[in-house]
Amino acid sequence: ALREIKIRYKQTIMGASWAVLQPLFTMIVFTLIFSNLAQMPSEGIPYSLFSYSGLLLWTYFQNALTNSGNSLVNNAQLLSKVYIPRIFIPTAPCLAGIVDYGIAMIILALMMAYYRYIPTATLILLPIVVLLSVLLAAGMGYWLSSICVKYRDVKFALPFFVQILMFVSP
Repeated sequence: ALREIKIRYKQTIMGASWAVLQPLFTMIVFTLIFSNLAQMPSEGIPYSLFSYSGLLLWTYFQNALTNSGNSLVNNAQLLSKVYIPRIFIPTAPCLAGIVDYGIAMIILALMMAYYRYIPTATLILLPIVVLLSVLLAAGMGYWLSSICVKYRDVKFALPFFVQILMFVSP
């Protein structure tokens, strides 16, 4: 997981800010479309805060699942040179994504302070929800990474499928 974190942003100009920018820009689009045009309710919470809090976990899951599903194919050279249990390879992107999630949570905390929104006691359940998301992404990643080794088309279809999954999920 540490290797995954180090190489993820190594040659990027903006570095770890990509962990914040992806859900932030998606939140802006969602706020413009669903709040302003479609008039979707947000139960009294400012819509940008409402959508950003949901997009954080979804962005983590989307990136973890996509990277985990492609991990065995992307790290084939590592598997042929060093003996490690193969289950570690799809697990690493799931664990590395937690760092991005933590960085993006700082922005959420700042947004909550800006809107003067005090979270309810259900915030205590956040670690459990994140853990379940990690386990779901890892479990599906194990399955998809093994399928991707045999059928390379999965690598290209997976991001498309996950994007559709976002729009069909509540």
